[in-house]
Amino acid sequence: MVPAGKPAEACDKTVDAQFGTYRERMLQTLLLGATRGICQFGRIAWAPLAIFVSRDLRLSTVQQAKLLSAFPLGYMLTQIVGGVAADRFGGKSVQTVTLMVFAIGMLFGPTVADLSGMPGLYVIYFSIGIFAGPQHPACSAMTSAWVPQSELGLANSVQDACTIAGELLATLVAPVSASLFGWKYTFTAIGVIAALYCALWMLLAQSRPGETSAQQGAEPAQSKAAWPPLKALLYPQIWSAVLQHMCFNGNKYFFTSWMATYYDKVFHLGPEQSAPYLSAEKLIGISAPLALRALEAKLLLGDRKQQLLHSRKIFALVAFGINALVALCLQQLDRFSEVRDAASAPLLVSVLLCVNAAAIAAHGFGFKANYGDLTAKYSGAFMGFGNMLASFMTFVVPLGAAFLIGASGGNWSSVFLGIAVLNFLGFGFSRFMSTSRLDVELDEPTSKKSD
Repeated sequence: MVPAGKPAEACDKTVDAQFGTYRERMLQTLLLGATRGICQFGRIAWAPLAIFVSRDLRLSTVQQAKLLSAFPLGYMLTQIVGGVAADRFGGKSVQTVTLMVFAIGMLFGPTVADLSGMPGLYVIYFSIGIFAGPQHPACSAMTSAWVPQSELGLANSVQDACTIAGELLATLVAPVSASLFGWKYTFTAIGVIAALYCALWMLLAQSRPGETSAQQGAEPAQSKAAWPPLKALLYPQIWSAVLQHMCFNGNKYFFTSWMATYYDKVFHLGPEQSAPYLSAEKLIGISAPLALRALEAKLLLGDRKQQLLHSRKIFALVAFGINALVALCLQQLDRFSEVRDAASAPLLVSVLLCVNAAAIAAHGFGFKANYGDLTAKYSGAFMGFGNMLASFMTFVVPLGAAFLIGASGGNWSSVFLGIAVLNFLGFGFSRFMSTSRLDVELDEPTSKKSD
């Protein structure tokens, strides 16, 4: 709300002063997006590289699935602690540690594999996951510190686009590099890239507007409480975002982890051959937020405050519906051998994945932005709690997919059907649970940030 007797322009300037200039906000948003992109690059590269590792170490499908599940198992253990630390001390130092461990893990991965094989790689990937866990909550805490509520959709879409760019590099560059130079060289190259970016991040990133180098990593003068009150778990607004997040992660990381293997097993196309098909969806994921941002602007015409959360809900409903439809189409395609074995089948699956990628991008304007709507003071803690539970889905889905594929003799239909059901659940959580602001005594009403 605009205070009486005070022009709207003056209020806008006050908001800008609180969150820094637009240029400063965009720089920090881009740095946060690049950090997520680097982490995602290192994380997702393991999916296609695991095929080369499996050939080299002669791993079974179950062993490969176990290796891929190591990261999310470690990842979900440090979400809440990392989020609370970021809320209290700022997100820069937390994410610096994440980048350092990523670089070290990738650099030493080949040596560990030579010494102890698959168990050693499992420990490396698990350890990377433990230290990567706080990154997303720390990113959320920094975003809340820098970005007003009215710009959360844009900030999320920019960060998601950078994340998908990292996935694109992992999907396209990593397998080609591994086929030309070997997976061990590729691991080392990723480690070098992470180390170089870590130096840039340390130089430019700031946890909060106006923070000096002496204040980085220190507790602010007006210290935030370490933990949100337990009563927060009683509010459906929080569970609405968390449950949607769980369904989203199960869907996204199934496709991220398993489609390279799907092309390898079903279409007999190795990672380097399937890379062009799987890269197309990443390009859609990067470009889609531009159109989605324009659509959000149209939905917000009129009373922005009243329509903002309604817009979040519309984006979530449509996105989950399309995700479910894509999974059902893939399930039907896999059921009919004449379609599955056609020469055009790899291209058809690529088109469906592009549609799925556009829907995944829409979630940046849906439940993801809702985390920032809930509260500013505990943004990192709530994101950590939600990401912990969502990471459980990332851990369970690869193992569940491997079990279903093995039990059905290599049939993927049941897996795609399960993913469709997961998205229908997400649709239901968005449709029937509240997604309004959490304006309770947790902190000052979040509406003050956008008024």
